[in-house]
Amino acid sequence: MRIILKKNVDNLGSVGSVVKVADGYARNYLLPKKYAVNANAKNVKEIEHQKRIEKNIKSRFLRECGDLATRIEKCSCTFTKKCSDNERLFGSVTSIDIVESLKEQDIMEAPIKSIGVFTIPIKLHSEIAVNLKIWVIKEKDKE
Repeated sequence: MRIILKKNVDNLGSVGSVVKVADGYARNYLLPKKYAVNANAKNVKEIEHQKRIEKNIKSRFLRECGDLATRIEKCSCTFTKKCSDNERLFGSVTSIDIVESLKEQDIMEAPIKSIGVFTIPIKLHSEIAVNLKIWVIKEKDKE
């Protein structure tokens, strides 16, 4: 019997796969538990339509992530912090500071505890990662 999987089934296939299984397995297990539906023409068409919709949504999302990645790559954040004579920060530059800076620039890991230029990787999607450049400079003493 040919069926279309509605859920991932170990050793059989993933959602949307059209597979051939024993009649008893389909009638007694997969169909009653709603893991699958019969692979008739109507259901096959519906699954293909759903796959096209999901593909369009994913491509639009990836395109938007790519646009955001381009905007982040062009960004640079500068933080002025107090530090010791050996340029060790009093406190740190945290992810909250970075997020606040990105909010100010209309863009949305570990704390930074020294002066310098840092590159922070930002993972927007499993397929899209971008690097953000962070500058931390010494705050001038008030005279």
